[in-house]
Amino acid sequence: MNRSRNSLYTIRIRSNNYQGKGCYDLECPGFVQINKDTYPGESLENFSVYDGQQTEIHVSIQKDKQSGNWWLTVDGSAVGYWPSSIFTSISNAADFVEWGGETFHAKFDNDPPQMGSGHLSSDGYKRSSYIRDIKYTNVSGTEINPTRQSFEPIVTSPKCYDINLHNRIVDHQTQVYLFYGGPGCTI
Repeated sequence: MNRSRNSLYTIRIRSNNYQGKGCYDLECPGFVQINKDTYPGESLENFSVYDGQQTEIHVSIQKDKQSGNWWLTVDGSAVGYWPSSIFTSISNAADFVEWGGETFHAKFDNDPPQMGSGHLSSDGYKRSSYIRDIKYTNVSGTEINPTRQSFEPIVTSPKCYDINLHNRIVDHQTQVYLFYGGPGCTI
């Protein structure tokens, strides 16, 4: 599968207790798309400008309590859902949630891909990629702001990419946000 470097958002699904390769976007069986204008893996129309105007999207995946379906919304609009019938281990709740970036480098490609803006997380706001307003909903339906301690940063190629967690105060609550990215490199 050829995934664009300027993908709007990519959804990765893994099964079998996170063993195996999993699948991406619409190549994963079972997704029911209800919105003809947007879909997982589509290309961006607007880009953030280095040290300038930033473009954000708001992505949410939530389980519908009545149907058990897992709904994907982007910028407040429903995109589609994964039916509860295709899940086994997460039919009631997810085991864990991940936020961050990922690249794909084909063995025949001599140009390792950059992640995000191509700048390291230490370059900060308006320069590196970021994720903010990180939240999840627990099994009781309560929205949770995770703490920095609940994150386990994973960087598989630290010479090429990195990630840094930060806190910020919003409405008297501490929220975690992260910067991530990198220029890519050959190891």
